[in-house]
Amino acid sequence: MTKIIIADDHRLFLDGMAAMLDQFEGVKLVGKASSSEQVMELLRQKPCDIVLMDIGMPVVNGLVAAQHIIQEFPQVKVALVSMTVTPEYVKEALRSGVWAYILKDSSREELQKMIQMLADGKKYFGEAVILNLAYEYMPETAASRVTLTIRERQVLQLMAQELTAPEIAQKLYISKDTVETHKRNMLKKLGLKNSYALIKYAIQNGLI
Repeated sequence: MTKIIIADDHRLFLDGMAAMLDQFEGVKLVGKASSSEQVMELLRQKPCDIVLMDIGMPVVNGLVAAQHIIQEFPQVKVALVSMTVTPEYVKEALRSGVWAYILKDSSREELQKMIQMLADGKKYFGEAVILNLAYEYMPETAASRVTLTIRERQVLQLMAQELTAPEIAQKLYISKDTVETHKRNMLKKLGLKNSYALIKYAIQNGLI
């Protein structure tokens, strides 16, 4: 049985994650925390295999907390589950000894896969996290300096493959409205008028 503690300062996400973990076989939730200090207190009281933690924690952020956990409880595997991913965060996570890093909008299947891999003694970094680190080392063009998020790039890549908004939503496990929001944000950032111009511009400037 894999024992897990989850830590997030957003109650709805914390409760939603707890409900999801409750459906996984071979997993037992042993505690919930809304701050890094609470995580440390729980770890001192209860045996735990994995800590699922957000980066944006109050007072002490998840990356710093991960270092403290690993130092005091080296047997515990820390997994970051966050809406935020940057090359700096990924490199810091690797330096800190974090075992896994995925985005909060990852699918249920990816979360389950991550937990299983950690239980098997293997590290897991989600595709979006790996891509974010890879983009830092790609040749820079004028267009690549436009700040598109990892998720926006994923939507753009699927648009270039002629997938519809519902198809993109299904593939990325997000809603159709979220896909449309990403499109509007990209059009605004790049100063373009429609999806055709967006794809053409992206291909010409190496954004996809």
